[in-house]
Amino acid sequence: MATFSRRSTLIGGFAVMATIPFAGARIALAQQAPSGGSGAPLGDGLTVMESDGRFREWIRLLSASGLARDAESGPPYTMFVPTDGAMEPYALDFSEMLGLVAWNVNATPDVPRIDRVVRSHTVEGMHPLSEFSGKKMTLRSTFNTEVDVDGTTPGVLTVTVHRPTATAVQRITTQPLMASNAVIYPVETVSVTR
Repeated sequence: MATFSRRSTLIGGFAVMATIPFAGARIALAQQAPSGGSGAPLGDGLTVMESDGRFREWIRLLSASGLARDAESGPPYTMFVPTDGAMEPYALDFSEMLGLVAWNVNATPDVPRIDRVVRSHTVEGMHPLSEFSGKKMTLRSTFNTEVDVDGTTPGVLTVTVHRPTATAVQRITTQPLMASNAVIYPVETVSVTR
């Protein structure tokens, strides 16, 4: 029976996850998987992001980092994902985002930096919007940095991602996307301070 890969432990956050049999974890997820309005099980996190159309640039980062497979079949997670509209200023303002993905055939992606960016926006477990409503809380990213979530303003979720080199304040005003193994929060605006 296969076990989670090393990359799966990175997105999951706990080393113990590496010893859980893959097949057993998928069965558990399938039994607890949320379903859509028709009662049909939802797709995995990667499929949900791909079908939405707002996350093309983020999916490129997932693919370049090698974490796309974990977004598809890894342990349950919550991800705060900048939309394509939010990625452009984010990439321009955030030095570690510059040149991360090979935009042409002559460039080589900086996989460790991409990995840090993706994992700093990811927390273990599925955290629905109701968990944050009217509250302030601090979560741990799978990169082991703080993620502050402020749900005290009605209709707005403010997420502050702390990184060693910068802090990104993200504003979310739309409903999260539910997947069988993930909750995806679309981030519309990002401001970055160093």
